Amino acid sequence: MPSWTPQLGIFFWFLSCHFFLILYQLVARNKPSLLIKIRTVIFHRLLTKQFYFVCLLSLLYLLSSQGWANPSSVEQLISLSDEKFKTDQLSACLELLQQAERLSLATEHPISDQAEILWRMSRVYTEQGNKIYKDKKKGHKKRARKLFVKAEQLARRSTKLSPKNSQCYLYVSNAAGSLTQVVGVREKIKLSEAVREFADRAVELDPSNHYAHYILARWHHGMANVSGVLLEMVKLIYGGLPPASMEKSVHHFQQAIQHDSNNVRYRLEFSRIALSLQDWTLAQLQLDVIQTLIEQSEISPNLGDEVKKIQNKLNSR
Repeated sequence: MPSWTPQLGIFFWFLSCHFFLILYQLVARNKPSLLIKIRTVIFHRLLTKQFYFVCLLSLLYLLSSQGWANPSSVEQLISLSDEKFKTDQLSACLELLQQAERLSLATEHPISDQAEILWRMSRVYTEQGNKIYKDKKKGHKKRARKLFVKAEQLARRSTKLSPKNSQCYLYVSNAAGSLTQVVGVREKIKLSEAVREFADRAVELDPSNHYAHYILARWHHGMANVSGVLLEMVKLIYGGLPPASMEKSVHHFQQAIQHDSNNVRYRLEFSRIALSLQDWTLAQLQLDVIQTLIEQSEISPNLGDEVKKIQNKLNSR
């Protein structure tokens, strides 16, 4: 149930203002027996039309503001959670999604709505896990792994509820990819197959899913560049790695950028790939576009430093 606390506060604020106006009038007149008059006038005003008019206005405001202050629909809660995620307010985002989940279950919303909530929750848990992993504090791997596992489970549940939703498969891939950071070689190989499988499915369902293309681009690049010694060891113990190629990596980077052309991170990664392939023209093209994007909008200082490093490598080839 939504809380009425903010609206009740406003209601009593209106009443307080009303009574303070009365007090001001009495003080302004500077009549004797001030306390008696305050008490008398207040009780008198409780029975006047003016008082009831103020109460009516307050009540109307309370009712009209109910939907604004406390989102009452699953759709509103999901929309607000997306805004929180964009501004990196992960805890607030998760709280809104949990509210949406409870409301969805209580009001028997379509199963597809529940899937929308679950993949978003998966996205939050994965992001929280990545932040913990990057902090490198004591026990960070264990705590991050717990969140990654939960994220993967939620995303897999969402695929069961909405089998045609590209985003559900995307965030299984996303969670599995993050989980590879905190597991051993055997599980890492198993997870790498899931990363590709679910990202492929996401692209199959929605060819414009740029983040799925980005995951596949990085996956193919990583798998195609496994060192010789490690590759032979993996072949000996596990029978080999899933097939990958640099051509597919380039293809998926191109698709990711095509569907999200202003994404600096995609272009930055693509410029690195082009540099490793000694495609100087392609690398410079990405850097030029990035520079234009930097001039047009704010950008993280860290990304700006990365751009300079790649440009320096390109200049010194």
